[in-house]
Amino acid sequence: MIVFSARGRGGVHQLQFLPGGELAARTGRGLCVWDLDTRTLRIDDADTGRIPYLFAPDGRTVIRHSYGRGFGVYSLAEANWVGEPLQQIYTIFLLWSPDGQTLMAGNYSTSRLEDRFYRVTDWQPAPPFLTRQLPRTPGGVAVHHGLAAISPDGRRAVTYASRTLSLYDLTADKFVKDIPLPITNPKPGLFTLDGSRFLVWSLFKIYAIDLDTGKVAMSYPQCPRAIAGATLTPDGRHLLQASADRTVRVLDVATGRLVKDYAWSAGCLNAVAVSPDGLLAACGGTGGKVVVWDLDL
Repeated sequence: MIVFSARGRGGVHQLQFLPGGELAARTGRGLCVWDLDTRTLRIDDADTGRIPYLFAPDGRTVIRHSYGRGFGVYSLAEANWVGEPLQQIYTIFLLWSPDGQTLMAGNYSTSRLEDRFYRVTDWQPAPPFLTRQLPRTPGGVAVHHGLAAISPDGRRAVTYASRTLSLYDLTADKFVKDIPLPITNPKPGLFTLDGSRFLVWSLFKIYAIDLDTGKVAMSYPQCPRAIAGATLTPDGRHLLQASADRTVRVLDVATGRLVKDYAWSAGCLNAVAVSPDGLLAACGGTGGKVVVWDLDL
């Protein structure tokens, strides 16, 4: 077990293993990157830590983005913010394509709520390749979709909000259907490895939505305390969920069975991540610590 300190910056809110063998974290005040071989802190950059980071698949670039406030582009090689070239897009969410060649940015019109997808290459936005007006409640209120995800094979995307998920086919650049969700106030969700299901949760319970049938295919065991983060192992067989009770639980994706649990002294957990080779896991929380351990499954 390896324990890093996030220097007391208001806790750890996001974790990401980078392809080069490093571990990155969004802390309460900025970006930290540790070299796992030497166990040293390579980058310690104070920034607006409340804004989420989007790490490029090649591990070279980090994008800081927030609704209506533009972008910041951080070079991990240069260890410095290198610009904000995409400010003209009024962004709700960003998605990297799995091959790392395309950055998809979604926003909405100020006159009506829409899902919009842009392909951004060389930091230059093209016109939206897909636009769809969002559904409305029976009272006529448009449902604001502030969350999105793209499948590992790059063929599907979803945008979603309370009680509603919209499915898109990115191979044909078209909307497929709306799917009702069994929860309110959903958190950032996950596609299964084959892209057939979407895992979504709110507070204490994770559901697997079959995207072909639109039905709940699996309801995972209820967590004793609120779920703050979740991730899948690279082989797609196991789901790790980090909880406010300071525990990381490992569930079998196919059956929902509890495989293992890990209790670490890192405060109420906010984030969990698994290395690309599936050998290591990391978690962090309000205590400002990051714990890295061998994931023996």
